[in-house]
Amino acid sequence: MTSASDTDGTAAQPCDGESGKGWTGTGLGDWVGWGLVIAGWIYVRRDEAKRALRSEERETIHGISQQICAVRDGAARYYTRCAPGDGDALEAEAFLKQELKSISLAIGRLCERKPKHYTLNHFVAFRKAVTLGNFESNARTLLGPKDDQIQGIRLAAIEVIDNLTYSFERANPL
Repeated sequence: MTSASDTDGTAAQPCDGESGKGWTGTGLGDWVGWGLVIAGWIYVRRDEAKRALRSEERETIHGISQQICAVRDGAARYYTRCAPGDGDALEAEAFLKQELKSISLAIGRLCERKPKHYTLNHFVAFRKAVTLGNFESNARTLLGPKDDQIQGIRLAAIEVIDNLTYSFERANPL
């Protein structure tokens, strides 16, 4: 038995997805869509990884800068307030040695990651400014806060921090 709708040509037609034609179902459009989704995901993940590394590097440089300031201040106290052979002098010497070693290792790791951007040159000058001359010497005399050696330590600290900051900006352009 046929209905009126079957005979006049108005019977329900299957939609494109049911017939297998068009851009739905398992056609070419699905593959293109999935390809775009996967490509977008890869791009976002790669960009996210770069941001995470840049953030980690920035935090490392911030930590190194804080250590350099601590060494700068500790060296100024050592040379201006700690009498040679005094218990405070020995404690300050140990602190300065430990911090200088820690800074050297941290900058060394940055140099290994990005050898074209980071160097130890400015840090070596800073270390020399801190330990040059009469460091750990019993013949050392106390210096004034405006002494050339104290000013040299401060200047070398600024140069190391500025160089690290500049190198970070050069290594990680926005």
